Amino acid sequence: MADTFGNWLERTEYFDGELAIDNCYMEPSFVWNSEYTKIKDEGKRLFQALIDAEYEFINNNTINLKLDGAKYFELGELFGLALAGYIADSMYNRLFDTGEYLEEDVCF
Repeated sequence: MADTFGNWLERTEYFDGELAIDNCYMEPSFVWNSEYTKIKDEGKRLFQALIDAEYEFINNNTINLKLDGAKYFELGELFGLALAGYIADSMYNRLFDTGEYLEEDVCF
């Protein structure tokens, strides 16, 4: 059975880098912290194609999903934008669970 992006997310403690689909880079870069960030069921449904995709590293900073770039470019871009917080808080909270991490670490 092939290793998937979803499996990689589950076992990766921290990643700050780029996401590519079919060697096409997504904007923006994304930060993943598996200790504090989990994809909720609604997020898993929305990003299922990405989660189930096989992947490879282009370099230490770029993970490339082996998907049809023409078909999945917008979904990959949405994933990056969502993780970076460039979506409404209400949508972010439906897709991801950050526990108490954000509440404790944000200083105003």
